[in-house]
Amino acid sequence: MLLNPEVEYLEVYDESGSLTHKIYSRKEVHTYGYWHKTIHLWLINNQGELLLQKRSLTKDTNPGLWDISVAGHISSGQTVLEALVRETQEEIGYQINPANALFLFQNKNQFQSRDVIDNEWQEVYIAKCNSTIAELTFPSEEISALKWMSWKELQNKVNISSAEFVEHSVEYQKLFSFLEHENNGDLTL
Repeated sequence: MLLNPEVEYLEVYDESGSLTHKIYSRKEVHTYGYWHKTIHLWLINNQGELLLQKRSLTKDTNPGLWDISVAGHISSGQTVLEALVRETQEEIGYQINPANALFLFQNKNQFQSRDVIDNEWQEVYIAKCNSTIAELTFPSEEISALKWMSWKELQNKVNISSAEFVEHSVEYQKLFSFLEHENNGDLTL
C-alpha cells in the first residue's frame, strides 16, 4: 500500500483496544468510526492551574469550546510519547520532555457529529509547565486562545455542565480525583 506523505495515517484498533494491524487515513477513520489512539496532555503550573485551549471556530468537532491543554492523534508508526512531544510542539509551541509526563489512565471515548464518527482510545497524561501564555504559540486554524484556570474552578464549571467546555465527563472525574489526592494538584513531577 503506497501512503501519501501529505496525509495523516492512523493505526486501527478493535473495540477492546487490540491492534488490528490495519492503517487508514484520518479521514477514513473518522468517516467509518474505526477505533484509534489519541493522546491527551494536561499541563499544570505551580499555582495549581491547568492550561486550557479554546478550539478554533473552524474545527470539525467542538468548535469554539475550551478543551484539554494538548490533544491529538497518534500517527501510524509513532509511540505514544513521540505523539505527545509532537502534538505539544505543534499545538502550543512548547518543548516537553516526555520523561516529565506522568501517565494517568487510558480512557475509551465515543463521539459522533454530523461529519465525524470518533471512536478513541485516549492515553491521558499530566505534566508541569510554568510558561506564561505569552511564551506559548499556537496555530490559529487549530486554537483561538489559551488560558490558565485553577483546576478547582474548572471542576466547578464542568460539574454544573457549563456549555463552554468540551464534554469529557469520565476524564474530568478521573483527573480531578487524581489532583485531589496529589496535595491539591501540587505535583512533584
